[in-house]
Amino acid sequence: MLRKTEFAIYFAVMIFIGFANYKTYNDDVSLYLEHKRESIQFQYNTITRDLREKSNIYFHEVVNKPEILSLVAELNYEDPNQTAIARNILIQKLDDSYRRMSLNEVRQLHFHTKDSKSFLRMHKKNKFGDYLGDVRYSIGSVNKTFKSYHGFEEGLIFSGFRNVYPLMLNNNFIGSVEISFTLKAVEFAFEQTFGGNYSFIFRNDIIKAKLFDFDEYYNQLNFNDKFCYEKAENIAYMDKLPADTINIINNNLSSMKSFSVSLSFENEEKVINFLPVKNIHGDQIGYLVNINKDNFIEVEQRNKLLYFLFFSFVTNALIYFVFLNMRRSEKNLINNIFHNHTDMIILLKKGQIQDFNRKFLDFIGVNSSRDIKNNNHVVSIFDFFIEEKDYLYKNNESYEQLLNKLKLSGQKVKMQNVKTNEIRVFELSQINFKDYRIDFIVFTDITMKMIFSDTSKNAVQYRDKLTGIFNRTKFETDVKSIIYKNNTLSLILFNIDDFGSINDRYGDMTGDRVLIELTILIDSQIRKSDVIYKYSGNDFIVITNENILGATKLAEKLRIIIEQHSFFKEISITASFGVTEYHKLEEEDDLLIRCEKNLQDAKSSGKNCVVTN
Repeated sequence: MLRKTEFAIYFAVMIFIGFANYKTYNDDVSLYLEHKRESIQFQYNTITRDLREKSNIYFHEVVNKPEILSLVAELNYEDPNQTAIARNILIQKLDDSYRRMSLNEVRQLHFHTKDSKSFLRMHKKNKFGDYLGDVRYSIGSVNKTFKSYHGFEEGLIFSGFRNVYPLMLNNNFIGSVEISFTLKAVEFAFEQTFGGNYSFIFRNDIIKAKLFDFDEYYNQLNFNDKFCYEKAENIAYMDKLPADTINIINNNLSSMKSFSVSLSFENEEKVINFLPVKNIHGDQIGYLVNINKDNFIEVEQRNKLLYFLFFSFVTNALIYFVFLNMRRSEKNLINNIFHNHTDMIILLKKGQIQDFNRKFLDFIGVNSSRDIKNNNHVVSIFDFFIEEKDYLYKNNESYEQLLNKLKLSGQKVKMQNVKTNEIRVFELSQINFKDYRIDFIVFTDITMKMIFSDTSKNAVQYRDKLTGIFNRTKFETDVKSIIYKNNTLSLILFNIDDFGSINDRYGDMTGDRVLIELTILIDSQIRKSDVIYKYSGNDFIVITNENILGATKLAEKLRIIIEQHSFFKEISITASFGVTEYHKLEEEDDLLIRCEKNLQDAKSSGKNCVVTN
């Protein structure tokens, strides 16, 4: 009878531990994936906002000019010959600008008449005259309200991120124009910053309702006949997905809610994230799909298995110890559970630290537990905890107060491995043997988990909140990396002249708008290998791999572009520049001090100039 009772208790405990471990694992994975999708959604909002700002610049720099508006205003849509002449003139005036815009993923520069008819598609110059008011909500709305519309919208030929503006001349409405970005504009921005693969899939019913020729521009999703994708999209990996993954995706696609699927794919642990995309109406029209290497779930799964094995081992030992009544001595129990376990463990007896397992002693470089004394000696276990906020460490509290905190499950500590000098993070948990008044304080290594949980924060950490470009923290990291590699490096530090007067005259919001527009303007003029950063206030800095001569030429080019550009509310600004080149073996601080001095000399020399040395 006793053996049946023992077995029943053992079986019940094992089921409870297994269920608790499984639930904790699922909760941790679900929370991680939710944070991952929130991070992607944040970046999606930032990228689409930047596209809108770029579109505004193109509109004012290319379209919203007297020679273009006058030409549109004089059109006689009843006379085909005159219309053809006007169209050809517009093509000649806009061809070079559209070609440059296309390099930045602008697909459509499209003019429309006051009555919502297509007048000129720069991407399909021979297709015009069709009525768009009933199929393109944005165009019909602009022609009724005379207000611009921005957002994702499907079309007769392509879908894209559209910006439709009213054209006004002498306060008279003369038509509208559309500047649209391709899906690749968003996908490239994601892939260049975060890696992985990004693509869009759409609902068939919405796309087919408007499209001229579905088969020419779109492919059917192989495993789901309700969704499609543009032929230019790179989703070949979807044809290779295992059947169980496809079943999970199909079961969730119709919900039009965000979800994630983890899988082993191409010998790597990956996660596929699906984020719903809304069109300009607010309708859910499809998904932004991301697949990326991500071994957090694999690590979490392995950790939970280790936790389960550990607690199973402890439970087995405990039941064996209690029900068989001293079959093994307390010393053997400690040797099996305590000294031979892979986690670091402290043994407490009657509430006081009694012993440390071999793993713990090896980690801190101590030969014997006797070398780590209690509160009446100089050295204690708390001397090995690294002082840092939100972690347990030795402070002005008494030894007994610290000991009580040590017993609280969920506490975190940082310690350094004396052999490898690695800093590791541990989470504390307590196992209690009440009959023997013994407690184990288990130190579980969660370093990798902490790293993975911080992944979604890294992108935000290195971005300026206002402009979206890299911040000074990222700049300092990149400069150190380039100097370490001993590569050619020049810095261009520039500052808006008399920026305070703009805020005083127009207000801080206008000042912020000027800063955002300036970053977009500069970013469009430098090479892909050059990087612009928000240095401080209204200071910006560019890292380039040019030598001092090339960097000076680039700075002079940027100075002229800024001086000639008409910013928001037709504000004109100038900027002063300091340029310098990294000298081999010099310190990073010397490089920055020289660059800042050059900028100050430019200010002292009358501003709106470049000083270099």
